[in-house]
Amino acid sequence: MKKLLFTIAALFCTTLSFAQEYMIVESTSGQYASFPVSQIKQVFFYTEPEAQEATCAEIIAGEDGVTYRVRGEVTSIDNTLYGNWYLKDETGEIYIYGTLDANGQTKNFESLGIAVGDIVTVEGPKKTYNSIVELLNVTVVKIEKPAQGDGTETNPYNVATVLQITKALADGEVINDVYTKGYICQIDNLDTGNYGNAIYWICDDPNGNGDKFEVYRGYGLNGQKFNEEGATLINVGDLVTIKGNVKNYRGNTPEYDQGSIIVSLQPADPSGGEGTQPQGAGTQANPFNVAAAIAKCQEAGETGTTEIYFVKGIVDAAYTVNQYKNATFDMVDAEGASEKFKAYRVKGADGKDLKEGYTVPKGATVIVSGQLVNYRGNTPETAQNTGTLISVNGQAPEIESEGGSGETR
Repeated sequence: MKKLLFTIAALFCTTLSFAQEYMIVESTSGQYASFPVSQIKQVFFYTEPEAQEATCAEIIAGEDGVTYRVRGEVTSIDNTLYGNWYLKDETGEIYIYGTLDANGQTKNFESLGIAVGDIVTVEGPKKTYNSIVELLNVTVVKIEKPAQGDGTETNPYNVATVLQITKALADGEVINDVYTKGYICQIDNLDTGNYGNAIYWICDDPNGNGDKFEVYRGYGLNGQKFNEEGATLINVGDLVTIKGNVKNYRGNTPEYDQGSIIVSLQPADPSGGEGTQPQGAGTQANPFNVAAAIAKCQEAGETGTTEIYFVKGIVDAAYTVNQYKNATFDMVDAEGASEKFKAYRVKGADGKDLKEGYTVPKGATVIVSGQLVNYRGNTPETAQNTGTLISVNGQAPEIESEGGSGETR
């Protein structure tokens, strides 16, 4: 960072000018002031020294006030607003007191997506407080996520894992039907014209830091082409789950091969889930979102509707079908949202039983239908014995046999 230092030759002027030019300057203490250009005798720039790369042990032994860069594992998090946490490497452990977000602002730690077990590189000045060695208000340089997932629909890989697995492939080797979940961090090409596919990259960090994995000419939500009418377009920051074949192109480019599809998509700015505006008409072609379904339930009250409505949302927690061969799960408009709509004991099409052991995965995009009711005045849901699970990530659910379970509430 460069700051402007200044010395002033004269602080007083006896002659006033109606066309005076001023310069705004910043001091090393971060204060700003404006002075008439005619009064400034000398200006010059300096560049702050680069952070010193160090281990935890070297920071502990070093001087206060020095800015260090260190890489280590997050062992615990004390405060998720300011970002107070412990960082440990093979030489020792230090305390991080305050973490700046991607825009250099305080009190926004959760936006970084840092979790216990992550390997994080940070920069910040050292301070010793009551014998505790700290780095203050650090800047995050890189976030490395540990390996996660098994590549299935219910437990997709994270980017760190799929990258590691794909790098090990020889040129020409392919692994089919791999699921990976990550944030879109770069879009090279979004073709809404001839081919309807996109070249983009995903990463584990919602702010785009760290390793990334290429999706080469992939299609959109549920395999829809981006040039189709009404197609859901992608944006940087979207959280997506992708299904497709992975390969190490020419032995040096890990990627999803052409033709992958997005099976779930959480927009980058879903209004936080809270206060999401009601959308949709409740029809099969234009289903309600969760906000609209909740509004309809509140309107219908405990009596409920006589009409059948369709609702589309994201599964809040996974549900595995048991011996009753139906499914009950909460739906949200965005992962982590508190406003929820309950799909209550939904069956397959025409009342057919769902297959025992079939799992509706967390984060899946589902469509259900049924009469809507505000059960006991506080639970918006599909009314008992009316709910149908239409689709899970664009596919019909697994069916076992016809007939009902006879289960009652």
